[in-house]
Amino acid sequence: LAGNNVSFTEDFERRKDQDVFRFRLDEGETVRIETDTEGNRPDTQIFLFDENGNLLAEDDDSGQGLESEITFTNNEGYSGRFFVVVTPYNRDPDDPQTDFATGPQFSGRGDQGDLNVPYTLSIEKEIDIV
Repeated sequence: LAGNNVSFTEDFERRKDQDVFRFRLDEGETVRIETDTEGNRPDTQIFLFDENGNLLAEDDDSGQGLESEITFTNNEGYSGRFFVVVTPYNRDPDDPQTDFATGPQFSGRGDQGDLNVPYTLSIEKEIDIV
């Protein structure tokens, strides 16, 4: 993803769907990741992984209604790629260590009511203005 503030509108095409987004974050930078939905549908979950596939943060419903939100400061000791995975409610990672070369493995059936309903994912990096 390019830029400090980006948004994408997606939907879940099947109950076991998951959408993966990649971005760069330097050491010490903070990012805010959130979903925005119409009428609390779809019910989203978001998961943040580092470039090695380690689960760093997850959220279900910390935003408004059933929306998801994570604020994360990169204190991992390196600058690099990070991944956000958005899933419908009840789709969780099989393992907190995920291999993005072969694709993340998630289990759970997802919610039938969340199919083909759009959501917007926003990723906003906080930048210092001097």
